[in-house]
Formats: sequence, C-alpha cells, structure tokens
Amino acid sequence: MAYFLKDRPCPCDCDQNGVLAVVCCPECGKLILVCDEIGNAFDNLQDPLDSLPLVIWGGTGQKCPTCGSVLLSDFPCADLQALLDGGLSLDEVEDGGKQLAATIRTHQRN
Repeated sequence: MAYFLKDRPCPCDCDQNGVLAVVCCPECGKLILVCDEIGNAFDNLQDPLDSLPLVIWGGTGQKCPTCGSVLLSDFPCADLQALLDGGLSLDEVEDGGKQLAATIRTHQRN
C-alpha cells in the first residue's frame, strides 16, 4: 500500500496534477513526500508548498536528511504506523493502493 496526503497540492512542476505519496526512512522513521508524477521529494509535511524539492527522485545518491544513513531512493512507502508515528493523522492521508506504490517504485529506479 501507499498513502498520499489529501487536500495538499503538489508544489512541483507537475502543475499540481500529482499527489504527494509518503515514504519513510527505514532507519530513523523520517517521512518524505514524493510527487507521483515527476518524483520530486519534499520533507515539509505540514506545508509542502513552502519547501524546495530535496531531489529529483532516483539516481541522485542523496541520503536521508535526518540520519544520513539510507538513500532516499531506498525509502519504502510509509505504512500506517509510520504515518502516525511521524505526526500525520488518518484524516490527512488516503490509501493510494498498489498502483501508487508501483509508481513510486518506478521513480526510485529511474
């Protein structure tokens, strides 16, 4: 499964057509938002419109901005417990299902 933020437009070059999927550092639990259209990654969960992209997803070698031990491209989709532990509520997210998870994995490989 893959979850995305509800009611928060994507701030990147997708012209706000993308959804912001939530991925999670398997080492420290840091949550990152990833545009499902382009693959830009953002770390401001509360106001993604007020953040610059961390990376264009995939192949950059950039690591977790919190612990520095895991490549962003190796972050799995956040599960429900990771979302709650990261400070998101069930009202803020929606399940995008297997299709969204597959899209995020595609961005990670490119």
